[in-house]
Amino acid sequence: MGAGLDSDGWGGSELERLARTFLEEEDEGRAADVLGRLLPIVLPKARRELSQRFACSAEHREDALTIAVTRLWVVRRQIEWQGANAFGNLLRKIATNALLSILRKEKDKDASEPEIAVSPPTPPWLDVDKLAGEVMLGWPEDVSMAERDLRVFAAQLYWLDRLPWAEIQPLVSGPRRPVSREEFDRWVMDPATLKDLAFRELMVKPEEVVRSILNLDVAPELGPLIAHHTGNAASGPGIREWTAREVVMIVLRLGYGSLAESIVAREDLKCSKDELDALVDRCRNRLPFLRITQDLIEALKPHPDKILADGWLWRRLAFEYWYRHEIPQKDILLRLAEPATRAGYPSFNQGNLTVWLSNNRLLEALRKRLREMGEDL
Repeated sequence: MGAGLDSDGWGGSELERLARTFLEEEDEGRAADVLGRLLPIVLPKARRELSQRFACSAEHREDALTIAVTRLWVVRRQIEWQGANAFGNLLRKIATNALLSILRKEKDKDASEPEIAVSPPTPPWLDVDKLAGEVMLGWPEDVSMAERDLRVFAAQLYWLDRLPWAEIQPLVSGPRRPVSREEFDRWVMDPATLKDLAFRELMVKPEEVVRSILNLDVAPELGPLIAHHTGNAASGPGIREWTAREVVMIVLRLGYGSLAESIVAREDLKCSKDELDALVDRCRNRLPFLRITQDLIEALKPHPDKILADGWLWRRLAFEYWYRHEIPQKDILLRLAEPATRAGYPSFNQGNLTVWLSNNRLLEALRKRLREMGEDL
């Protein structure tokens, strides 16, 4: 028998159908798809209840809900179905416990410390890039990182820059490493090469994110950009339609990925959480990820379905943003959910993202590969 649930105040036929399927579905892929449809129904209610019960930041509530969904996924097959109300009550209980834990840690830590998002354990980065490329992008084990770089560079020149072989050949071939036309043709048609090309294009540096939002000709240095628009300059002119305050908020929130609470707490900005959220919404269509994806779709014709719709490409991106850059799940979704759908992979949603990152699932895929090689992370 699984864990029993109390019942209280949750209902709805659609919620009941999805929640029950989520708990009882044996296939993880189908369960993840169901979770993606279930969360937009249950999370708003759970979010409201936490807001009514606890006087805390929205960031803490969202972190607690992320933890709750992850834990719910881990134990879902141990839970006995007792109705939609019971399911909602369990989610609320797990989220409440997670939030209390976050608030206790917040109370105990030094007030001068910057807030730290709920972040994953960081693996040692010895050859992780190489290993992740093998497991998630399909690179053969015997292809070195330097060789990968060369092949991806060749693919970039061919597919994105549209250069002819006569111009590409001297750029990729030399006396120590001659490249024949036959070898080049294999490279630029190889799925691993093309997926790695797409991965690198979609791993956008913070400076490029800010450049795209502010519509600048060149990527700015973010530190000097903030310094130029703070202090006495905060009330002065900004950049194009953005005020000086908004420029700083954009750099902090969407460039550096700073948490909303830390930005709201800044005395020099004097912004509210609602104002910051509205600013992010204004910037949403200016983020570069959807444009990059559309450019890749056009460039890789007639191959985008085979390359860009591959779920492992999006897992690789999620892995990099989560582990390497410690980007919160909600920000990963902001960057990649719509581009993934446009590319033909509609399953990049909160449900699947939770599955990939819960219990370090993607990290375990790398560890499994290492164990097969007689090593471990």
